[in-house]
Amino acid sequence: MRLLRKPPWLLGLVMVSLIAAIILLSISISSANAAFPGSNGRIAFSSVRPGKATFDIYSMDPDGSNVTRLTTTNANSAPAWSADGTKIAFHRLLSGQLQVFVMDADGSNQTQLTFGNPNNFNAAWSPDGTKLAFTSTRNGDQQIFVMDADGSNQTALTPDDSANDARPSWSPDGTRIAFHSNRDGDNEIYIMNADGTGQTNITNSLRSDTQADFSPDGTQVTFVSNRDGNQEVYIMDVDGKHQRRITVNPAQEASPSWSPDGTKLVYDSDRDGATSEKIFTIDLDGKNETQLTTFRDVAPDWQAITVVARSDTASPLVEFIREGFQSLRQSIDRVFAGQEVSS
Repeated sequence: MRLLRKPPWLLGLVMVSLIAAIILLSISISSANAAFPGSNGRIAFSSVRPGKATFDIYSMDPDGSNVTRLTTTNANSAPAWSADGTKIAFHRLLSGQLQVFVMDADGSNQTQLTFGNPNNFNAAWSPDGTKLAFTSTRNGDQQIFVMDADGSNQTALTPDDSANDARPSWSPDGTRIAFHSNRDGDNEIYIMNADGTGQTNITNSLRSDTQADFSPDGTQVTFVSNRDGNQEVYIMDVDGKHQRRITVNPAQEASPSWSPDGTKLVYDSDRDGATSEKIFTIDLDGKNETQLTTFRDVAPDWQAITVVARSDTASPLVEFIREGFQSLRQSIDRVFAGQEVSS
């Protein structure tokens, strides 16, 4: 006798195929949505333009075009992009004191976060955007503090002693903070855990090493050193190994920052004079140095635009899974539609 019935192997086939597809899709989606490498967005920087006696914050495209002014009052400097590229932290001179502010990427919604007599400056965002690390002189010397993104819960991370600890930079995973300190007699690059523990000197040189910045993948740190006679940009591994010079110029280079895709550095140089700094980019091998600005421009920071897979563009893996499921569904439909199966 011939019956119309659903074969017992069908449900198992469907379940196995579904589980495999979920695993493969998870791998594909997580890879496509990875934050590194990111896309290179705009570069924020500080500038003194003609007719202005103090610094303001500007932003520009990576080639130096489409310059936009973001601040218009007082003296503003040291812009720092949030990891999602939507906000900028900076410091402003108010009544003789530096205070930390944040604003949207277009310069709107400027909000003061720190107050009082001490200087608070050089803020850096945590990767998740919930906190800011910054330098403060509230206890006399420079210390690294951390606060919530609204300015609350300000807490010291480095000790209140006779040393100066300054210019924090978060690691991309949010677990560590790099900074420079003169606690060993000269400025060195240190790395500590995000809660302030485990403070470790990673440069250990006899000259001044300052202005650390984590690479987008967290494996390297760029910094500035005068170990070769003048202030130049260097790169090292995150454990302090393989320290190497990137710029070669008799001038003073400063404020290095990584491109979000990890292929370039942006920095300022005073090769046209001590008060005529310009912004440059350079490849990690020291080649293709390019001047981006022509006024007095300093303290650049590069906006990251996270690469996210577009919903209307399927990867080859996703397309393969989609076609497989279409074939499976057609087979199931034929069985359920009444194809005869031997008993």
